[in-house]
Amino acid sequence: MKENRELVWESIKKMGGLVSEIDKERTVDEACFGEKKFLFSHKFFVRAKYNFLRDSALYKDLMAKLLLRKKIATPKTVFIDEKITDDGVKKIISGWDYPIVVKYAEGSKSKGIFMNLKDQESVLKVVREQIGIYKKMVIQEMVFGDEYRILILDDKLIGALKMVPPFVVGDGKKKVLDLMHEKQEKTVQRTKEDEALKIILQEQNEDFDSVPASDKRVYLRRNSCLDEGGITVDCTDEIDEKMIEICHQAAEAAGIKLAGIDVKCKDLKGSFENKDKNFSIIEVNSKPDLNIHYYPNEGKPRDVITEILKYIVNKL
Repeated sequence: MKENRELVWESIKKMGGLVSEIDKERTVDEACFGEKKFLFSHKFFVRAKYNFLRDSALYKDLMAKLLLRKKIATPKTVFIDEKITDDGVKKIISGWDYPIVVKYAEGSKSKGIFMNLKDQESVLKVVREQIGIYKKMVIQEMVFGDEYRILILDDKLIGALKMVPPFVVGDGKKKVLDLMHEKQEKTVQRTKEDEALKIILQEQNEDFDSVPASDKRVYLRRNSCLDEGGITVDCTDEIDEKMIEICHQAAEAAGIKLAGIDVKCKDLKGSFENKDKNFSIIEVNSKPDLNIHYYPNEGKPRDVITEILKYIVNKL
């Protein structure tokens, strides 16, 4: 898989532009289209003109507040830091629906996420163990549905992926653990064989030593975790205009023109109102991964970088 930087260079040249390296250490390059020039790094950050915050989408708790101001469905989210006490956590989650998620407040790529905490003691345990490592975290109500990455440029959808968690497929002969080891010989990271995995398997009536029926999918995670074998399915042509409009509003709330919106949705053709909890925006990413749209495991690749470059050049 090519990295963002290589794909950007290829797109610039394909559009008839010139590109040169400015700073190798910081991966800063210059693109030139005649008299129009601009500097860029390996990831684009396309900010709205009058947004004076450095990057509001970086902070998950702030982003949740900005979305709620726009009446956009998003999980209840509260920021915590190293000063938090057990009593403070109990006060925050009093009256909340379980399960609950605790995650790193500025994390990305599925790092620092602790999901499906089903009671108060589980939440307290994770906070006690992880707050010293991550320093800044959020506590968030967990929402359910399929996970999608919606790539918005201004008011236009330029790519959409269904993010499928890591799974193994039963053959009626091998144990879950053996299937997992076989699959993850080819992945960047291996899924930990811990209590969390045991619980996920139990919910599917499986365990490490069970033999799944032929063709049965057994999931190893609840979120995409691409490094552990999650897959992407292009679904750009399936996204409803109403969802595009809501995602555009979310990007506007963050003050950015280019956004990777992480969405949980039970039904792509269903209602996107708050009342039925069919749809929820989980995160807004201001510097989204772009290369994943070129290499979906299923479906059509999307040349999103060329779309972004055309937009930038037209705005210069």
